[in-house]
Amino acid sequence: MMLFHVPDFVSVCTVDCFVTLLETLRVHPKTKLVYASSSSVYGKGASVPFTEDECSDQPTNVYAQLVFVLD
Repeated sequence: MMLFHVPDFVSVCTVDCFVTLLETLRVHPKTKLVYASSSSVYGKGASVPFTEDECSDQPTNVYAQLVFVLD
């Protein structure tokens, strides 16, 4: 079984870890963060190459939904 199909696992690994990262950055304000999203947030109907204007209302999986929220 792939763990990306277990919503609770994906949520903990994605959201909780991202929050921990942001809290760490708050404690160390001189540290810079470069954030890159996942192409999964653009969904099934996106063209390649992706643009920021692409519709992202059809995420391909639970991970893509969570990354969209984080973005």
